[in-house]
Amino acid sequence: MHSLRGDLAGAARAALLLMVLAAVAVAGWLLATKATTPAVSQPIAFNHQKHLTLGFACDTCHQYYERYAVAGLPKTEVCMTCHLAPLTDSPEEQKVRIYGERDEEIPWVKVHKIPDHSFFSHRRHVTLGKLECTACHGDMTQRTTPVIRPAVNLSMDWCVGCHEQRQVTTDCNACHK
Repeated sequence: MHSLRGDLAGAARAALLLMVLAAVAVAGWLLATKATTPAVSQPIAFNHQKHLTLGFACDTCHQYYERYAVAGLPKTEVCMTCHLAPLTDSPEEQKVRIYGERDEEIPWVKVHKIPDHSFFSHRRHVTLGKLECTACHGDMTQRTTPVIRPAVNLSMDWCVGCHEQRQVTTDCNACHK
């Protein structure tokens, strides 16, 4: 009887250990795949590839990335330059026209969120640092679906690693308020 109780206790400890190891493995996988950043839902299924193939540059929609801290979200009036009349029978294009007819901005959802205690400047990184957009945003020329989560995990470790690789300042005051 005593031996059976000992065997059961040992089996319970082994099962608990396996569950803990499985939880650690799943957490590691989530971190590795950046699945820890919750996906957002965008109001329009925007196809970056299609627009870039047509010759549009990043600053057609993100008008401020070279001059200001923020890149800017696409303005409805910019979309309406081409989409005032239907170009396709896409319901997504129709959504753009509805926002335009109502004189409303498209409620794009920000994907890259910088903590309040940090400062990030697109101008500093793109214009002064000559960093390509793909370094943080991935290859938009291949993106046929809307951006719903960051292409990279913008953690402090990731940013510091990039700064070290490019041999630029890692002084805390450069990025933190």
